[in-house]
Amino acid sequence: MKHLAAVLTPTLDLLLSFSKVKGARFFAVNGYVSKTSGEVANHVVNLNVNYEKAKLKDIDYLKGLDVTSLDNKGLGKDLMEQAKQALLGAFIAPNQNRVNGQIDAYTHICNGIKVHNETGDIYIYAMAHSKTVLIDGTYPKVNSRPLTLAKDIIRKNLKTGKYRNFKLSNTLEAKVNGETITFTYQG
Repeated sequence: MKHLAAVLTPTLDLLLSFSKVKGARFFAVNGYVSKTSGEVANHVVNLNVNYEKAKLKDIDYLKGLDVTSLDNKGLGKDLMEQAKQALLGAFIAPNQNRVNGQIDAYTHICNGIKVHNETGDIYIYAMAHSKTVLIDGTYPKVNSRPLTLAKDIIRKNLKTGKYRNFKLSNTLEAKVNGETITFTYQG
Protein backbone atom coordinates (compact mmCIF):
# COMPACT_ATOMS: atom_id res chain seq x y z
CA MET A 1 0.00 0.00 0.00
CA LYS A 2 2.93 2.35 0.65
CA HIS A 3 3.78 2.56 -3.07
CA LEU A 4 0.19 3.01 -4.19
CA ALA A 5 0.43 6.81 -4.22
CA ALA A 6 3.46 6.60 -6.54
CA VAL A 7 1.47 4.80 -9.24
CA LEU A 8 -1.70 6.89 -9.21
CA THR A 9 -1.05 8.18 -12.70
CA PRO A 10 -3.26 9.00 -15.66
CA THR A 11 -2.77 5.37 -16.74
CA LEU A 12 -4.16 4.02 -13.48
CA ASP A 13 -6.93 6.64 -13.49
CA LEU A 14 -7.98 5.50 -16.99
CA LEU A 15 -7.93 1.84 -15.95
CA LEU A 16 -9.96 2.67 -12.85
CA SER A 17 -12.59 4.53 -14.86
CA PHE A 18 -12.74 1.62 -17.28
CA SER A 19 -13.17 -0.89 -14.47
CA LYS A 20 -16.28 0.90 -13.22
CA VAL A 21 -18.10 -0.05 -16.40
CA LYS A 22 -20.40 -2.98 -15.71
CA GLY A 23 -19.71 -6.25 -17.48
CA ALA A 24 -16.74 -7.61 -19.36
CA ARG A 25 -14.90 -5.34 -21.78
CA PHE A 26 -12.23 -5.99 -24.36
CA PHE A 27 -8.77 -4.69 -23.53
CA ALA A 28 -5.93 -4.71 -26.07
CA VAL A 29 -2.36 -5.20 -24.88
CA ASN A 30 -0.16 -4.48 -27.89
CA GLY A 31 3.54 -5.19 -28.21
CA TYR A 32 3.64 -7.25 -25.01
CA VAL A 33 7.11 -8.69 -24.42
CA SER A 34 7.28 -12.00 -22.56
CA LYS A 35 10.16 -11.84 -20.09
CA THR A 36 10.66 -15.62 -20.20
CA SER A 37 10.76 -16.16 -23.97
CA GLY A 38 11.26 -12.72 -25.51
CA GLU A 39 8.12 -13.26 -27.62
CA VAL A 40 6.38 -10.06 -28.70
CA ALA A 41 2.63 -10.31 -29.23
CA ASN A 42 -0.61 -8.38 -29.37
CA HIS A 43 -3.23 -9.72 -26.97
CA VAL A 44 -6.93 -9.06 -26.71
CA VAL A 45 -8.38 -9.95 -23.32
CA ASN A 46 -11.67 -9.59 -21.51
CA LEU A 47 -11.27 -7.45 -18.42
CA ASN A 48 -13.86 -7.52 -15.65
CA VAL A 49 -14.63 -11.22 -16.17
CA ASN A 50 -15.37 -12.82 -12.83
CA TYR A 51 -12.66 -15.36 -11.97
CA GLU A 52 -14.68 -16.85 -9.12
CA LYS A 53 -17.55 -17.71 -11.49
CA ALA A 54 -15.08 -19.32 -13.89
CA LYS A 55 -13.62 -21.29 -10.98
CA LEU A 56 -17.07 -22.59 -9.98
CA LYS A 57 -17.73 -23.67 -13.58
CA ASP A 58 -14.39 -25.45 -13.63
CA ILE A 59 -15.22 -27.29 -10.39
CA ASP A 60 -18.47 -28.50 -11.97
CA TYR A 61 -16.62 -29.49 -15.15
CA LEU A 62 -13.99 -31.45 -13.20
CA LYS A 63 -16.59 -33.22 -11.07
CA GLY A 64 -18.30 -34.50 -14.22
CA LEU A 65 -15.17 -35.11 -16.30
CA ASP A 66 -14.61 -38.60 -17.67
CA VAL A 67 -10.84 -38.52 -18.19
CA THR A 68 -11.08 -41.27 -20.83
CA SER A 69 -12.69 -38.65 -23.12
CA LEU A 70 -9.37 -36.73 -23.28
CA ASP A 71 -6.32 -37.44 -25.41
CA ASN A 72 -4.00 -38.41 -22.57
CA LYS A 73 -0.94 -38.55 -24.84
CA GLY A 74 -0.03 -41.98 -23.50
CA LEU A 75 -0.09 -40.96 -19.82
CA GLY A 76 -2.84 -43.43 -18.92
CA LYS A 77 -6.24 -43.26 -17.27
CA ASP A 78 -4.96 -43.58 -13.67
CA LEU A 79 -2.57 -40.63 -13.98
CA MET A 80 -5.24 -38.51 -15.69
CA GLU A 81 -7.67 -39.31 -12.85
CA GLN A 82 -5.00 -38.37 -10.30
CA ALA A 83 -4.43 -35.06 -12.14
CA LYS A 84 -8.18 -34.38 -12.20
CA GLN A 85 -8.46 -34.98 -8.45
CA ALA A 86 -5.41 -32.79 -7.73
CA LEU A 87 -6.86 -29.90 -9.77
CA LEU A 88 -10.26 -30.29 -8.14
CA GLY A 89 -8.66 -30.29 -4.69
CA ALA A 90 -6.67 -27.15 -5.49
CA PHE A 91 -9.86 -25.33 -6.54
CA ILE A 92 -11.83 -26.42 -3.50
CA ALA A 93 -9.07 -25.94 -0.89
CA PRO A 94 -6.32 -23.67 -2.28
CA ASN A 95 -2.86 -23.55 -0.70
CA GLN A 96 -3.25 -20.88 2.00
CA ASN A 97 0.46 -19.95 2.01
CA ARG A 98 0.23 -19.13 -1.69
CA VAL A 99 -3.06 -17.26 -1.25
CA ASN A 100 -1.67 -15.20 1.64
CA GLY A 101 1.51 -14.45 -0.31
CA GLN A 102 -0.55 -13.05 -3.17
CA ILE A 103 -2.69 -11.01 -0.78
CA ASP A 104 0.40 -9.54 0.87
CA ALA A 105 2.21 -8.83 -2.41
CA TYR A 106 -0.51 -6.82 -4.19
CA THR A 107 -3.07 -4.11 -3.63
CA HIS A 108 -6.16 -4.92 -5.66
CA ILE A 109 -7.48 -1.75 -7.23
CA CYS A 110 -10.54 -3.39 -8.75
CA ASN A 111 -11.54 -6.59 -10.52
CA GLY A 112 -8.59 -7.52 -12.76
CA ILE A 113 -6.25 -4.65 -11.85
CA LYS A 114 -3.64 -4.84 -9.12
CA VAL A 115 -0.50 -3.00 -8.07
CA HIS A 116 2.59 -4.76 -6.75
CA ASN A 117 3.20 -3.36 -3.26
CA GLU A 118 7.01 -3.23 -3.52
CA THR A 119 7.64 -2.26 -7.15
CA GLY A 120 4.50 -0.25 -7.91
CA ASP A 121 4.08 -2.18 -11.19
CA ILE A 122 0.51 -2.34 -12.51
CA TYR A 123 -0.81 -5.76 -13.52
CA ILE A 124 -3.86 -6.69 -15.55
CA TYR A 125 -5.39 -10.10 -14.83
CA ALA A 126 -7.90 -10.98 -17.52
CA MET A 127 -9.33 -13.77 -19.66
CA ALA A 128 -7.48 -14.30 -22.94
CA HIS A 129 -9.53 -13.80 -26.09
CA SER A 130 -6.94 -13.77 -28.88
CA LYS A 131 -3.22 -13.47 -29.46
CA THR A 132 -1.20 -12.43 -32.51
CA VAL A 133 2.51 -13.21 -32.30
CA LEU A 134 4.62 -10.43 -33.84
CA ILE A 135 8.07 -11.85 -33.02
CA ASP A 136 8.60 -15.47 -32.03
CA GLY A 137 10.40 -16.05 -28.79
CA THR A 138 12.82 -18.68 -27.60
CA TYR A 139 10.91 -21.07 -25.42
CA PRO A 140 12.93 -22.92 -22.80
CA LYS A 141 12.75 -26.73 -22.73
CA VAL A 142 10.79 -27.82 -19.69
CA ASN A 143 11.07 -31.32 -18.28
CA SER A 144 7.72 -31.60 -16.52
CA ARG A 145 6.75 -34.58 -14.43
CA PRO A 146 4.04 -36.86 -15.81
CA LEU A 147 1.46 -35.58 -13.29
CA THR A 148 2.12 -32.00 -14.40
CA LEU A 149 1.73 -33.01 -18.05
CA ALA A 150 -1.60 -34.66 -17.20
CA LYS A 151 -2.79 -31.53 -15.36
CA ASP A 152 -1.79 -29.40 -18.36
CA ILE A 153 -3.93 -31.55 -20.67
CA ILE A 154 -6.94 -31.01 -18.40
CA ARG A 155 -6.22 -27.29 -17.84
CA LYS A 156 -6.63 -26.64 -21.58
CA ASN A 157 -10.35 -27.31 -21.09
CA LEU A 158 -10.76 -25.07 -18.04
CA LYS A 159 -12.09 -21.52 -18.12
CA THR A 160 -9.56 -20.46 -15.45
CA GLY A 161 -6.78 -21.76 -17.70
CA LYS A 162 -7.53 -18.90 -20.09
CA TYR A 163 -6.65 -16.20 -17.54
CA ARG A 164 -3.42 -14.29 -18.11
CA ASN A 165 -1.40 -11.84 -16.05
CA PHE A 166 0.11 -8.85 -17.89
CA LYS A 167 2.66 -6.50 -16.39
CA LEU A 168 1.90 -3.20 -18.10
CA SER A 169 5.54 -2.07 -18.13
CA ASN A 170 6.23 -5.00 -20.52
CA THR A 171 3.90 -3.59 -23.16
CA LEU A 172 4.14 -0.79 -25.68
CA GLU A 173 0.49 0.16 -25.87
CA ALA A 174 -2.86 -0.65 -24.32
CA LYS A 175 -6.27 0.25 -25.69
CA VAL A 176 -9.29 0.63 -23.48
CA ASN A 177 -12.68 1.85 -24.74
CA GLY A 178 -11.05 3.54 -27.74
CA GLU A 179 -8.44 5.30 -25.61
CA THR A 180 -4.79 4.41 -26.09
CA ILE A 181 -2.17 4.27 -23.35
CA THR A 182 1.39 4.33 -24.71
CA PHE A 183 4.28 3.05 -22.60
CA THR A 184 8.02 3.54 -22.88
CA TYR A 185 9.53 0.07 -22.94
CA GLN A 186 11.78 -0.52 -19.95
CA GLY A 187 13.39 -3.75 -21.37
